Amino acid sequence: MAVYLYALTSSGGVPLYSRTLGDGKPLPYPVVASLNGVHMYGKSGEVELVSADSEQYNIGWRSYPHSITLILVVDKSLYSKHQIDELLDMIYDGMVMLFGQDDLMTIKNVERFKRDIRVSYALLDYILQLHSTNSFSDITQCVDVLASRSTEILQNSLNAFTDAASSLHGCLLINSKVKVATPEWSSLGHREQILLCHMVNSLPQVPAARDVPVYLPKTSPNVAQRLVTFTLLPGAEVCLLCGPTPSLSQLEKEVERFWQPSFDAIKLVQSSVDRNLPKDTLVDSNVLGFVMLSNSSKKCLSCYTSEADEYNHQLGSYYYYIPCYLMAD
Repeated sequence: MAVYLYALTSSGGVPLYSRTLGDGKPLPYPVVASLNGVHMYGKSGEVELVSADSEQYNIGWRSYPHSITLILVVDKSLYSKHQIDELLDMIYDGMVMLFGQDDLMTIKNVERFKRDIRVSYALLDYILQLHSTNSFSDITQCVDVLASRSTEILQNSLNAFTDAASSLHGCLLINSKVKVATPEWSSLGHREQILLCHMVNSLPQVPAARDVPVYLPKTSPNVAQRLVTFTLLPGAEVCLLCGPTPSLSQLEKEVERFWQPSFDAIKLVQSSVDRNLPKDTLVDSNVLGFVMLSNSSKKCLSCYTSEADEYNHQLGSYYYYIPCYLMAD
């Protein structure tokens, strides 16, 4: 199964970058040129080409104001046409998160942009590989969350730490999913929350403390924020959106003081993260798993029961398609 992503300038069709993931060979340049050419031909006749399909692939096009055209080619077994539309928007917003909207809308030097855009490859590749993880955010457009005990102690630690950092926005990620968050973090756009989580998960695991400038695609597309993250335990990260102060080194000194009392609670959550339910929660033996979606809060809770280990691959494939149709409205 293969995924192909191409970015070109909207005005002249100049290639900006390409990403190929999976076991497929890169598409020949004449094929890519034809895909862009048929899209530009449609635009010249005031017709917008949005999607097409072949025997093996689904294809999606999306042009963004005054700047970039994205082309996504995916194996039909991975994404439907509706999912491709959502994925293209997430990819573009991911680029906005790293570059800011103004810089994307006014590409003044194409060759320089080609060099600069490389910093986004890790995030883009992570998004394109979500189909092979236990995340449903790319098809549901909902934030993946955890259900477990110890919520109160973890929420208290997070609130105290964000207060010390003079921040309103913070969350705790455990095994790439949100365990607790401040109300202000949860009030961000759902795609902003999803992309912030993807950003953290796509960063190198070393060093344990990181300070990355980000733009929020809807809330603050042209003014950068600081995304500050600290690894508390393997697989557990606390994330903050901060202003110019305090510095990373100042915050790093406070991590142990605020989070040491919560380490046992974090380990307890991690012990049940695969099942994604407290160990003492009984589930009928006939239930192999479930996906629970909230349209109002844009949250997604997924679970494979311990009895379903031998069926996890089949369940994963089944669950991966069902949420798309449930969320289509």
